[in-house]
Amino acid sequence: MIIEICVENFHSAVIAQNAGAQRIEICSALALGGLTPDIGFVEAVADKIKIKKYVMIRPRNGNFLYNEYEFENIMKNIKIIKKYKIDGFVCGILTKDGNVDDKKMKIITEEIYPLNMTFHRAFDCTVNLYEAAESIINLGIERILTSGGKNTAEEGIENIKKINDKYGSEVKIMAGSGISAENVLEIASAGVKEIHFSAKKKIPVKSLKNIRMGNSEEEYFNLADEKIIKEINIKTNGKIL
Repeated sequence: MIIEICVENFHSAVIAQNAGAQRIEICSALALGGLTPDIGFVEAVADKIKIKKYVMIRPRNGNFLYNEYEFENIMKNIKIIKKYKIDGFVCGILTKDGNVDDKKMKIITEEIYPLNMTFHRAFDCTVNLYEAAESIINLGIERILTSGGKNTAEEGIENIKKINDKYGSEVKIMAGSGISAENVLEIASAGVKEIHFSAKKKIPVKSLKNIRMGNSEEEYFNLADEKIIKEINIKTNGKIL
């Protein structure tokens, strides 16, 4: 089982590597589903982390319909980040009728080449998962991250199995969303060979004057939990680190 950890800070990337993950997804704003990270973070991880590194390209939270400015932002970030020592990108764009935007995605895949790409959970928001999978395959994209069209992989496990059975020989199917040590073996029963999760835990922080910097009453940052990653690694691969 390939384990991919989504990380939003350098310390989490180090933890993921030390805990036995084979790949990380570099992003910001995990609470929003992951957005494009800052360049300084990408550079630090590219220089110092040895496992596979994919970078999220998503200009904002919400749906996956992007206007001209947002698409320009996507392309500029790809061109800049491609210069660093990374292995691929994570992206996904849809049309207003809920299909994969083949035109924009073709432009992106051509710009990314020869690096690889994961089509992220925009896939789960398409109106027809099978047609979406075929579009992604035709675009030559390496991998689909999916929760089976549901909020979590556990809820969508039957769809994940069907998609993997039908298309797994043509594109890598990676299960993600809500994966834990408690349900990972059930998710693995869908036949997927890759799983994606954050294993995040909240680290509370307070300013000296107890002044909040955001809307939440609780101030914290997310950190990958080494114990959870190792536990899942043991359950799926039998490896004890």
